[in-house]
Amino acid sequence: MSRKLRRRLIWIASIFVVSALAYVLGWSQIFRVTGISIDGLQPQATELISSQIKRESLIEIGKPLARVDGRVVKRALLKNQWIENVRVNRHWFSGEIHIFVDQMNAIARISSTNGFEYLTDQGVIAEFPEELTISVPTVSGNVQDKANAERAQELLGELSGALDSRLTITSMSIGSPTSFSTVATIGEQQLTIRWGSVSEIPLKIKVLQGLLALPENSKLRLVDLSAPLSPIVK
Repeated sequence: MSRKLRRRLIWIASIFVVSALAYVLGWSQIFRVTGISIDGLQPQATELISSQIKRESLIEIGKPLARVDGRVVKRALLKNQWIENVRVNRHWFSGEIHIFVDQMNAIARISSTNGFEYLTDQGVIAEFPEELTISVPTVSGNVQDKANAERAQELLGELSGALDSRLTITSMSIGSPTSFSTVATIGEQQLTIRWGSVSEIPLKIKVLQGLLALPENSKLRLVDLSAPLSPIVK
């Protein structure tokens, strides 16, 4: 057999193999979608994503695995403002599509013309579905201003885990870039904390903790920490 003929036969065989693989992967009954699993979300959010996949026919049970485009699924799900990232994996032997979804972490709720929006821990304002249960402080003031949103995110981030475990922040008010205040509860008691600007927050938290530890301050209603070395209590 001549070298030229041998090369031609190899070329024909290669085309046949590629065509056969394309058929097996894209059209035969061998590699089909048998199930869809969604991880990374709370149950209500998982149900919402599952409904969207069915509604938009992004993935169909019985469809060839090779014809499921993970990039298309990812783009569709990322249209939800509350979704941060999506990863789609196809498992060829089991036929399962595994979708891992990273949800934005809401740290505060903001009133808007459409109901509520949420400030995330990245300083981004996003819409979350009403079906999701999100227990976070409510923020009032000009949060739509990017700088104010970033300051609010910074303050809430500093307060998270740093405050006395008895304190629960329920709301925040932004009067100006140097006038931030929060309302917290201690049991059934309500405490207003004026932080002033969002500078020196670790020092202000330390001063607040010291004030709350004093027996004579057991019924405080207001703490002004605008000047942390000269706090005002009422």
